[in-house]
Amino acid sequence: MFVNVSDEVGRVEMLQRMLRYISFAKNEIGLRANVSGIYDLGTELAVRNYQASRGLSVTGIADLETWEMIRDEYEAERTLREPVYIKPIPDYTDYETPRGERSDIVVILQAMLNTLKYHYDFPTVTISGVYTPSTAEAIRIFQSANGLDATGNADRMTWRRLADEFNSFYGE
Repeated sequence: MFVNVSDEVGRVEMLQRMLRYISFAKNEIGLRANVSGIYDLGTELAVRNYQASRGLSVTGIADLETWEMIRDEYEAERTLREPVYIKPIPDYTDYETPRGERSDIVVILQAMLNTLKYHYDFPTVTISGVYTPSTAEAIRIFQSANGLDATGNADRMTWRRLADEFNSFYGE
């Protein structure tokens, strides 16, 4: 199997996810490619960095040898870590994490946003435990991208969608 510009989006996304996972697991920043499904310059650079650091021919194309090495390393790293599942906030109809709140739940919210920011177009949110304006802006962007009312407030439906998406990307 070869992965390059002409391949289907799913394979490119899988390559990008595996490289990102390895990059975080081994703290190799040069392997971080945005997960977009597009074999862009950032993906090519991540593949080149991977190939160079693993003694492979540096082509920037995920040929069969590169793909299999990335897949095997990804699987090996995954078996070392227990998955983290985030459970959504209870189903209180009117639940909302209010702006300005200071709590551990806001830390979880901010950590999920920072993890998912690579899939959305919002900046890093400082993990402070305080529901800041930058937290609200990241929530607004997430809501807009997911067909929710873009209020910037972390209501029950936003929490559920955040938890579901976080788990689908990182909980496996």
